[in-house]
Amino acid sequence: MSSLYTPPNNENLQKIQTVTTVQAAEILNVSQPYLISLISNGEIPSHELETEKKIFLKDLLEYKKVRDAKRKEGLQELTNLSQELGLYDYSYAEIEP
Repeated sequence: MSSLYTPPNNENLQKIQTVTTVQAAEILNVSQPYLISLISNGEIPSHELETEKKIFLKDLLEYKKVRDAKRKEGLQELTNLSQELGLYDYSYAEIEP
């Protein structure tokens, strides 16, 4: 006899799972007011559940992935520019004004 119940896979769990703004701010390592501004600007989708804003974990993790990739790209550009300018060839004391 087969069961009608199929346990959810990880993908479905992430679609269903939600976090509060406090939890989301902790995951992103930002302040709650900054997170609220991201939600207000439409950068992170949210929904109201009773009196609280909730965020789908899947949406939050996607935002974090894109944000982290942009940060890494920016840091790489700064590193490349520093190398082109020869800033790695000097000690801090030599370039201090």
